[in-house]
Amino acid sequence: MTSRYVVWQEDRFMTSRVSVSELLRDFPEVEILRAKDPDHAVVLMDTQTELKVRSEHPQLSVEPDIRHRMASGQ
Repeated sequence: MTSRYVVWQEDRFMTSRVSVSELLRDFPEVEILRAKDPDHAVVLMDTQTELKVRSEHPQLSVEPDIRHRMASGQ
C-alpha cells in the first residue's frame, strides 16, 4: 500500500547539489506528486521504498504527510 510522504533536504550551505526530485527519480516506484522547489517534494511510495530511500540517501528527511492524513480523515 502506498502512502504520502514529504521529502526534503535542509543543508542549504551546499552550493551544487542534486534536487530532491532528481534523487528520487532513481526509484521508479516513487510517484512525485509535487515539487515546489529543489529542496522539497511530496511523493507516494510504499514502506519498503521509504526504507530504501532513507538508506541510500541519508541526507534526505522522509516523513509521512500528516497534514494530508488529517485532512482526509485517516
